Order: sequence, then C-alpha cells, then structure tokens
Amino acid sequence: MAGRLKHLVRGLPCLLGVCLAGSLGAGPAEGIKPVKSLELLADQDGVRSGESLRLAVKVSLDGEYHVNSHVPSEEFLIPTTFELSPPEGLASGAWEFPKGKSKKFPFSDTPLSIYDGTFIIQGSLKAAAGSSPGQKQVRGVLKYQACTSQRCFPPKKEEVTLVVQVVPPGAPVQHLHPEIFQPAVP
Repeated sequence: MAGRLKHLVRGLPCLLGVCLAGSLGAGPAEGIKPVKSLELLADQDGVRSGESLRLAVKVSLDGEYHVNSHVPSEEFLIPTTFELSPPEGLASGAWEFPKGKSKKFPFSDTPLSIYDGTFIIQGSLKAAAGSSPGQKQVRGVLKYQACTSQRCFPPKKEEVTLVVQVVPPGAPVQHLHPEIFQPAVP
C-alpha cells in the first residue's frame, strides 16, 4: 500500500501540471472537438415486446486525442463511461467496454490504459412484456476526459439519441449493422 501511495504521490504533480496547463493557460476548451462522431446503433430495426435489442455506441476520436479507458490505470484518472436513459417500458442492460490500449506518455511514469481512434461500447435494451407498439426515444450520455500527448482538457459529456420501434410479438424485424453485430448464436 505504501509503495502504491508513493507512486501516486510521485506522479500526481506531473499529471496535475498537464491537466492545469490544458484547462487554464492554453486558451478556451470550448473549441476543442475530440469526438469526431458518436453513434448509438441497434442490431435490428425493431424490438418485439418481451425481447432484447443489442446496442452499440460507436465513438470516433479526432486523430490527436485519446481518452482514458473505462478502467483507467491510475485511481485519479477520469474513466470513460456511458449511461443510457430509456423511457418507460424499456430497460437498459449492462455495458461492455473494450479493453484499453496501454500507451506511455511523457507526463506519466507508467503506461496509461486509453482509447483512441474508433472504439465500440456494447450493451442491450429490453422491451417489457406487453409493451405497446410504437416509437420510443432513448438518450445516452458519453462522459470522458480527452487528452493529447501534451495536455488534458476538462471532462466533457456528449449526448446521443436513438429512436427504437417496439413491434408486436412475431412481427418481422430487419438486422442492421452486420459490420458491428455478429449474428446471435442460437
């Protein structure tokens, strides 16, 4: 425990300096756009009452940016998270994040667990048994802290929405986004 605390204390001033430089002295952070695109995708064009729909959050970062993974390598780092707010009659399942990439930066003695480029978070949405057919809008929020190799920016939130069509039991549905969703194993 003492060794871990010593490691945290040793790395903290350097990391704080990077974060403060990014948020205080380098101009406004409002103009930064680390997330190039954010999409909430479903594996089908509808969900039957009583069944589940697989979802994916596709995040594409601008080339110079990275974010901490869902499980950062240091306790004091801000994790990337995603929360879904489904309307009545729909329930969100657990979210599965990809494994972070281990990368060394000049401001840290240890490699950090990050996401860069494009990454996908997967989850599910279940329609309650007896749900009435119709369109329902779900809203999600991605929370993250973007950094470059030189500086970090204040934490941000990005919202994304998806319209889900609840269909009657037995109604046909079309499969979507085969590049992301592998066919379900029977």
